[in-house]
Amino acid sequence: SWRKPLSLGLLILILATLFIKRARKYGLVISHIYAIIVGLLSYALFTTYLQNLGAEVFYKNIILAIGAFIAFGIVGYFLIKDASSMGKYLFVTLIALIIA
Repeated sequence: SWRKPLSLGLLILILATLFIKRARKYGLVISHIYAIIVGLLSYALFTTYLQNLGAEVFYKNIILAIGAFIAFGIVGYFLIKDASSMGKYLFVTLIALIIA
């Protein structure tokens, strides 16, 4: 019941820091608030997924995500020398993933 108001509060805080210049002055405090809110939301999300999926499937998904992150990091570090020209393709891919 507290996840929706906290998510809405995080969205308002992010939008406020984008549009209010004075909020940039308190960047360190705001970044700590972001970390606390994202941590609380992640905890709630992980416990919900753990209850719905079961421990085995949940941990397999976590290991898969960590493995993919490491694999793509290695590919990006060793094989792609200049990724600046890939921005427009990666942005379209990001939008497609968000919609999916």
